[in-house]
Amino acid sequence: MRTCTPKQGPERQYMGMDELASAEPIPATMDIPADMADILKPESGFYVQSAHKPKMDFLVEHVAGSVDMWRITESTDNEERLRTSIPVLDQIELSPKDFSALPQADKTRSQSRRPPWMAQYFLPRLAPFRIDEVRSRLLPTRTFLEPKAYEATKRLEYPWCTVGYIHWEKSGKKVRASGTLVGSNLVLTAGHALPWGDSSCSIEFIPAYSKQANVVAPYGSSYVKSFTGYPPTTPFTATGYDYAVCELYKPVGDALGWMGVEWSPNESYYLGRQYNSSGYPVSFAGRPAVEFGLKIVDIDSDSPGIELETDLYLDSNVYGGWSGGPLWYYDGADPMIVGTVCGHEQDVFDPERVVHSGGKAMFDLV
Repeated sequence: MRTCTPKQGPERQYMGMDELASAEPIPATMDIPADMADILKPESGFYVQSAHKPKMDFLVEHVAGSVDMWRITESTDNEERLRTSIPVLDQIELSPKDFSALPQADKTRSQSRRPPWMAQYFLPRLAPFRIDEVRSRLLPTRTFLEPKAYEATKRLEYPWCTVGYIHWEKSGKKVRASGTLVGSNLVLTAGHALPWGDSSCSIEFIPAYSKQANVVAPYGSSYVKSFTGYPPTTPFTATGYDYAVCELYKPVGDALGWMGVEWSPNESYYLGRQYNSSGYPVSFAGRPAVEFGLKIVDIDSDSPGIELETDLYLDSNVYGGWSGGPLWYYDGADPMIVGTVCGHEQDVFDPERVVHSGGKAMFDLV
């Protein structure tokens, strides 16, 4: 079998599907340090929201019909609040007209990072699974491929572990989306996937989430501390600037690594290579999804961003929950993001396509 060793440094190479299939994994060179392992513990337990050190001055009441169960209730004169999640502290809304006033980066890419304790696999193990037409709204029943770790007892390797599942609730409604680590405590996602205007919301990011696995959150999770980006248009339409960056409470990227982000002022730069798209569509029932070999077939300027369009290989119904997932490729061994899944649209004379938001405004957020 022919093997490929990805180049690193200034003479990097673009890796197509053939190179990915033959690329040798890059092994880890050390065990994960204890402080990094602590970062990857799941968020769990009860929290107290208070401006001072909590006195835990709560009331309790017996649960009717139970023998030994008690319910904790909040006293009406108690400033302390019990929570099962950690709320967002701040959100900063941007509009397209704000772009020129923001600090402008003089670079075109940010560097990806793989910690030495994380092995890199250029392709994950792909396991087939079937989804019936009721769940996927596709006819007939279809077979898809799920990215998995190479050993059943292990977790997804770098860079596949940097893509995660985002969820939050409002008025009993669950919202799901996708996002990618792009820094120590930064996650890139879609602007329309976040709860703009909700001052009490809690958003959780779970890297390498898999509802079907033995461990749903193999690398733990972190709540979002703040987010900055572009809210969706009303009514919602696909745009070239549908992105936001979430700041996490925990530096999950220090433990797992992150993908790089890039843009180019030249449209031709985006053409002629194959991309991957990763995410968590709702119809996949909590499994991660990936599409390979995508090509950008059209680019529309949409200041302050650009719309990167790829062919729609799946029914548009499949993409719910995939929003915010990265459109990315390998530059040598470096995974680089050029856009995030926004939605789909159909121009007058063109077929329906998937729209990815990209460009300089995305890069400047990171």
